[in-house]
Amino acid sequence: VCSSDLKVLENCHAKLRVPIVQILQAACALGHTQRQLVIDSGCLALISTLLLERQRLPRLLQKEACLLFFNIAAGDSSQIQSIVDAGLVSIIASTIGAPEIEVSHEAARACTQIAINGSEEQIQCLVAANAIEAMIRGLMLGYGTEASAECNKVLAVGLETLLCSKAINSNDFANRVRSLHCEEELKKLIRSSDSELVKKVGNALLLWMR
Repeated sequence: VCSSDLKVLENCHAKLRVPIVQILQAACALGHTQRQLVIDSGCLALISTLLLERQRLPRLLQKEACLLFFNIAAGDSSQIQSIVDAGLVSIIASTIGAPEIEVSHEAARACTQIAINGSEEQIQCLVAANAIEAMIRGLMLGYGTEASAECNKVLAVGLETLLCSKAINSNDFANRVRSLHCEEELKKLIRSSDSELVKKVGNALLLWMR
């Protein structure tokens, strides 16, 4: 990753940015050292700026950017901190539930990976970014496709991780769940899902609403 790549990423047409982000996320998937090189390039701050204008971004670029964040979140807490420092946590959380299921799925994977690998402070950043509410809403979108069923499984893993996390105040969690007023939608999800994990998490969320 070199400065000329980032200059192209910043200045080229949106569709031409996709291959560069694909290279970045593929490099991150190779391991810790390559992941750190990508982080040190400064690309995350630039991508954060681009995603704030996501209404004008092609779907594939949003998807590849979320896959990049997932691969970085597969690292250690210092690498996850780079996502936090770039202001990306709230962007990722708000992308869950995007109209395109493939974009929503990658955002869900990124949030879930942060929940699994992140420190207590980083998990609290997820909560502050309304990730709990975004993940629950994502569960209930009901795209009605095989891809959405897989997305729901990812969201269920993330929510189960957050439910068990010592980093989250139980009263705060309960208040966030209750604020969604989604009891009937959760019951419908539990009845219709083929995933035991989704059913388990759905029932757990219902308990938090009481």
